[in-house]
Amino acid sequence: MPHIIIELSDNLAPQAQFIVERIQQSAVSCGLFDSSSVKTRALIYQHFVLGNHSDSFIHVQAKILSGRTERQKQDLSDCLIDCLQHHWPNEGCLSVEIIDMDKQSYRKHQK
Repeated sequence: MPHIIIELSDNLAPQAQFIVERIQQSAVSCGLFDSSSVKTRALIYQHFVLGNHSDSFIHVQAKILSGRTERQKQDLSDCLIDCLQHHWPNEGCLSVEIIDMDKQSYRKHQK
């Protein structure tokens, strides 16, 4: 855990793997998760409209098991947005969302 889903505009598609790697490293560097448990992937969008009329965006969702403190969630959010701002300061819209997944109902099967 966590599952990190990066949504990005198609003009950033050539950088998708780099973005995934930087966000993965950032999540691990926060110290909240074991590096082997972080799963990061990207979704690229061709069709979108942004309210600020920008042509690019990166939105990061970090889905974590419930039970983390508000401080831990804020720290993770800060780590991720700092990474985005450092590597992509000129992109139109950068955002991060931390989502609690219910620990009681989450299931996982892994070989």
